[in-house]
Amino acid sequence: MPKPAEQPPEPRTSSTVAAEITAQADARRAAEAELDRLTAARPAMLLDLSAKGDAALDAHDIATGRQRRVIERSDAVVTVLETELAQFRVDEDQAARVALYAEGQAAASEVADLVLNDYPDAARAVVDVLMRIAEAGSTVAQANANLPAGAVPLRPESFRNNKSWVADLPALAASVVLPAARASEASIWPMVSRSVPYDPGAARRQREWERDERERQTNAVPVTEPVPKMITTVLATDAFDRPDITVSHPDLDAWHRERDAREERKERERRSRTFSNV
Repeated sequence: MPKPAEQPPEPRTSSTVAAEITAQADARRAAEAELDRLTAARPAMLLDLSAKGDAALDAHDIATGRQRRVIERSDAVVTVLETELAQFRVDEDQAARVALYAEGQAAASEVADLVLNDYPDAARAVVDVLMRIAEAGSTVAQANANLPAGAVPLRPESFRNNKSWVADLPALAASVVLPAARASEASIWPMVSRSVPYDPGAARRQREWERDERERQTNAVPVTEPVPKMITTVLATDAFDRPDITVSHPDLDAWHRERDAREERKERERRSRTFSNV
């Protein structure tokens, strides 16, 4: 009948070496206790001068030497084991660092993909919400500044009976910062210039511009000018009490001016035709 294959010994680790050090310490304490007992018994044994007493004393001295050897050997073994334990801990620490670094590399790659591919669309979606909050907040602020007789100031949270709502919610538009994914690009939010007069219709025109751009791209109309980047913003920084002065992006401002100029020319032409028909 074939013998069962022997199991390979478990690999040594810092834990197994530490356990060996503990076992040596236990053996040393037991040897010290036995040595103390033998040392205490020896003076009485010296008084027995018979041959039997000499034999007992010889056996006693041998046992005493054996316990001293156990103590010395334990000290020598522990010295070696402590050096081995220190090296094991260094190696295991480096192995853990290498594993964590590999996880970090995978996470860094995931972050790069998220920032470059997912973050811009998600940020633009948040920007649209912030712009709507700010624009609505400015409308509420204007209404509160011109209350009819007997009316109380408007507070949006009262319309949803939400006791936990942040009272200064419209200030989100002023406090949120969404940096660009690339250093060469302008921040996604905010794009603010306090030298531009407050414009409560900026968010609406921004959406109209984006709609027109989508239509131009869908119809394959050649674009001879660089497409202006987002964002025109309208922020209400002091809750609903007053709109603050913020807005704009130079390219988008140029688009607004051209649009307003076209509308003005159309209005002049309409009036000219009206007067000519009179």
